[in-house]
Amino acid sequence: MRRMSIQIDPITGAPRLVAPGRAARHEAEPAACPFCAGNEAATPHETGRRSVGDDWTARSFPNLYPLTDPHEVLVPTPRHVTSWRDLTPEELASGISLLLERRAALEAEGRYVHAFVNDGTAAGASLAHAHAQLVVVDHEYGARLTRLLHGAGCALCTLTSSHEAGLEIERLGGLVVLAHPSPRLAGGLIITPARHEAEPAVEGARSLAHAVSAALRATDPLTDVNLWLAADGTDTHWYLEVQPRSANLAGVELALGIHVCAADPAATAAEGRARLAAHAS
Repeated sequence: MRRMSIQIDPITGAPRLVAPGRAARHEAEPAACPFCAGNEAATPHETGRRSVGDDWTARSFPNLYPLTDPHEVLVPTPRHVTSWRDLTPEELASGISLLLERRAALEAEGRYVHAFVNDGTAAGASLAHAHAQLVVVDHEYGARLTRLLHGAGCALCTLTSSHEAGLEIERLGGLVVLAHPSPRLAGGLIITPARHEAEPAVEGARSLAHAVSAALRATDPLTDVNLWLAADGTDTHWYLEVQPRSANLAGVELALGIHVCAADPAATAAEGRARLAAHAS
C-alpha cells in the first residue's frame, strides 16, 4: 500500500495530503465502541493518560488509520459521550490537559503538531465517541495559521484590546471568547489569551476548558463543529478556532480557497452572548 505523503499539486502548487490507508476506517464498524471504558485492548498502546485511582479519565494512543506519522487520538472521557458539548468541566479539563501534554511531547525541530477536534459526522468524525486528534506536519503549514500574529503588529492583540465591532462574547480567566472577524463559515469563534502569549500552558488547562465550554455553548447547538489549536512554537499569539459546520464547502471554497461566511460576525457575537445568558438563567 502506498504510504502517506504530502504531494504538491503540479497544476496549482497547493499541498495535498495523500493517505490511502484512511479508506479502511469505513470498511467495518466495530462491534463495541473502542473508546469506551473496558475496551482499551481495541486500541493501540497508550501514549498518555489521566487517572483517578485505578480508573482513567483521559487517554491517548496512536491512530489505527494515520494521516501522518505520528498521528494520535485522544479520548477525554471513558463515558460514551458523543459531543464535546456534553463533557463535564472535569472531563474537559482532563482531556485538554492531556492534549496539551501530548502536543508538547510530539513537538520537534521543523515539526508542527496540529491538535484538532472533529465533533460530529458533518465535521468529519468517523466514530461517535468524543475525541481529539494530533497530526504532525512540516512547520511551514502550521506557521500559515499564525503568520500575522507576531509582536507589536499582532492582529489578536489588537482585536482583544479594541472591542472592535462588538465581537467579544465572554472573558474567562485571562482568555477571551469572540466571534471570528472573518470566519471560514458562519458562526466561527476564536478563543485566545487577552495578553500576547506564545503557547497554552498545561497548567492553564482548566481555564481553557471553561473557555471551550463557553464557546461551544455560544454556538448553534444543532451544528457539528470543528476546533483546532493554532500555536507554532515561536513568539506568536496562540488561539483556538471554533468553526460550526453551518454550510457545506462548494465550488468557490474548494476551487479558489475563498471561504463564504453567510453571517455578520457581530450578529454571531450577539447570538453567542444571548445563548450564554440563557444558559446562565
